[in-house]
Amino acid sequence: MRSSRKARNIADNPHVGVCIVYRRLPVGPPFTVHFQATADLVPMDHETVRPLIDSGQLKSIIGHGALDMDGACFVRIRPGPTLHSFGPGVSTIDLIRHPLTSGGRTVSNKDEAQR
Repeated sequence: MRSSRKARNIADNPHVGVCIVYRRLPVGPPFTVHFQATADLVPMDHETVRPLIDSGQLKSIIGHGALDMDGACFVRIRPGPTLHSFGPGVSTIDLIRHPLTSGGRTVSNKDEAQR
């Protein structure tokens, strides 16, 4: 909703941080992927969103009546050139042996950084 705190914050400052947390192992710290990005608010009838809605690809997101609400919108996130992670791409044995030091990685998209 454009009136939500999140939407108002994005409208005031489009620089955002994103952290995606998920668990692959039943023990130990969860895995994370995090990055800096810019975000903007996209109306439900935007030319890039409408085909996704019409084809049913966003059914799980909009299936609760969001299309009928006044001021509904999507947040479009454009990641920056660097992505940080803990866990993905590291062997399970390394994570078990060295849980605090083996899991961190940083990936930089140099092509994106030059834009």
